[in-house]
Amino acid sequence: MKSTLATLVIVGMALSGHAEEATTADVPERALSAGLVQRELREGLPAEEVALAFGSPNIVTRDAEEGEAWIYDRISTELHHAESAKGVGGGGHGAGSIGATGLSALIGAHLERREASTTLSQRCLTLVVKFDADGRVAAFSYRVSRF
Repeated sequence: MKSTLATLVIVGMALSGHAEEATTADVPERALSAGLVQRELREGLPAEEVALAFGSPNIVTRDAEEGEAWIYDRISTELHHAESAKGVGGGGHGAGSIGATGLSALIGAHLERREASTTLSQRCLTLVVKFDADGRVAAFSYRVSRF
């Protein structure tokens, strides 16, 4: 019994050590936004820091002067749904004239009109970062569009 408990403790410690290694090696993914570009990106920044700030680029190209250009193209989709209800209800204790409201009050029904709207929008951010021969940011540009 003692050896089984000791084995379980050792296995548990070993597994927790491996799980910790895997989580510390992961770099968290940040959403690429115009604000992040304005705050983090500047000329002279090394390529390693650009990769840490923005993640992997979608496209990497080389120009005639042997400088690299990294292109980030991110698309986000937003779905908004709104629903509203307007109606008249009754609890079965109604009296008075028998109209739509009076009838619903008399029989305890609830008359309701529902309205719903759904909006779908997409936002696209394209970032182009050009590096010099030393691997530092030489220039960059970005564009945000919403449709």
